Amino acid sequence: MKSSLREYPNNNVPHQLALKEPGPVITLSRSYGCDEQPLVDRLLDYLNHQSTKGGKSHHWSYVSHLIMEKTARRLHLEAYDVENRVMEHGLGDDWKADQSVRHTAADLKMIETIKELMVKSANRGNVIFVGRGGKSVLHHIPNSLHLKLTAPLPYRIDQVTKNMHMRSSDAEEMILSIDKQRILWTEHLIDGPFDEDDFDLTLNAASLSTKEMVAVVVEILHARKLIGMN
Repeated sequence: MKSSLREYPNNNVPHQLALKEPGPVITLSRSYGCDEQPLVDRLLDYLNHQSTKGGKSHHWSYVSHLIMEKTARRLHLEAYDVENRVMEHGLGDDWKADQSVRHTAADLKMIETIKELMVKSANRGNVIFVGRGGKSVLHHIPNSLHLKLTAPLPYRIDQVTKNMHMRSSDAEEMILSIDKQRILWTEHLIDGPFDEDDFDLTLNAASLSTKEMVAVVVEILHARKLIGMN
């Protein structure tokens, strides 16, 4: 029987964490060909130098591959095995059908472990999740902001062509393939469809500078009282 993500804060997270106010947490999904690192670095720099005024005392950090590595260590696997077995976990097109019998107990345990570790880290707060289905897994946390970094396809083709020294036609094929794989990976993780439009804020890397994007994100964080004021 599948577990609902909404059960995690009460059933699968240590009691002392469940008693605390969860978050704040930021999730960042990105289209392939958009470099998220400058945005993450500049945002972390701001968040770790501004006044918390009663917020969580520990520094902000970002998580991506770390969740896969922690899951692998707990289950005595290699991180790449975790990545690949998530893709094998998918239910196919009929999301409402009960097909859990298709999955081994080990794979179900792996999926639950990934989500448990993500929720535990999000409950602790002051974390930015990059990729890994963060928005879909952590949507229930009220103290959260879900971002999408994207850009028009020609811009992304140009970036990949320059950075990887490849033909534009090959770059386009790679972009479309990786975008699809990222969506499928998330759908397999959550056992449900991924809504590409279900973000709080979409940032266009082709028209906004890193400084401008950080300014917009910070403004929303302040408005939601997810961070203190300077």
